[in-house]
Amino acid sequence: MRDTRAKVVLSTAWRLSYASKQGLVDACAAHAGLAAGTFIGQTPLLRGKPRSAEVLEWMRAHGADAPAWVAVDDLDLLSEASATVTILL
Repeated sequence: MRDTRAKVVLSTAWRLSYASKQGLVDACAAHAGLAAGTFIGQTPLLRGKPRSAEVLEWMRAHGADAPAWVAVDDLDLLSEASATVTILL
C-alpha cells in the first residue's frame, strides 16, 4: 500500500459497528502506520447478497472516481467472487 498509495475500502462486517470500525482504523494506525485518511469508504450492506457483491456495488458507484484501492475483509472474497460474478451476470 505504501508503494502504490492505495486507499482502503472496508467490506468486513466490522464496518457495521462504529466502535469496531474505529478500533480497526486505530490498530492500522498504531501497528502499520496507516493514516486515518487511508480509509476512503465502506461497502454498502446488501442483505441476502454475498459480500463480494457489496464490493462490486461500491466499485460501480465509486470506481471511476476513486484512487487505487483495496477491499479489506475477514472473508475469502476471491473464493466467493466467482459465484458472485456468475450471479450478477
